[in-house]
Amino acid sequence: MCTFNRNGRIEGSWKHKREKVLVFGAGLLGISYVAMCKEAGAEWIGLIDTESSRLHWGPTFGANETYIFPEDTSGELPWPEVDMVFDMTGSPPAMKTGIDSLALGGTAIWIGAVFPASSVPVDAQKIVRKILEIKGLHNYNYEDFIKATAFIEKNHMKYPFDQLIEKEYQLADEEEAFRFANEEKPVRVGIQIC
Repeated sequence: MCTFNRNGRIEGSWKHKREKVLVFGAGLLGISYVAMCKEAGAEWIGLIDTESSRLHWGPTFGANETYIFPEDTSGELPWPEVDMVFDMTGSPPAMKTGIDSLALGGTAIWIGAVFPASSVPVDAQKIVRKILEIKGLHNYNYEDFIKATAFIEKNHMKYPFDQLIEKEYQLADEEEAFRFANEEKPVRVGIQIC
């Protein structure tokens, strides 16, 4: 697995190149994590979202497969077991499904759960028998922004980060921008303030 510093942030590259990863949430953060996992040497990366309109970015940023989050997650899941799950959604059903997707010794990193929501049902026996880890990651600091900027500077020719702003509006048209964002579910909407 990838290494973590004392704050739980990802550092370095994968210890074992044959790691499989699932990223829940195809927003800006999820798509960026797909690219970071690809560059860190993950063998296989899956991207999952409830919005099919966002999933087309997955292969462009390094995902091997994309999936619509299934309505019924009680049966066999359509993706393989993985070594690491990153959840950007904060959705309890997605976080539970992420844990259910982990292979022996796997780790779930929860990033998107930053607002009150219902509890995530965790099967303690599964955590113990499969030797699983759940880590939370919250707040950005100056060092994180420097690393993120450096990653984009290094990889901007490989991954089209600029295209993730799917439509731009003038500041005076902010109501239309919010309408577009709510109805069309783009990765990002740009607001020009000049």
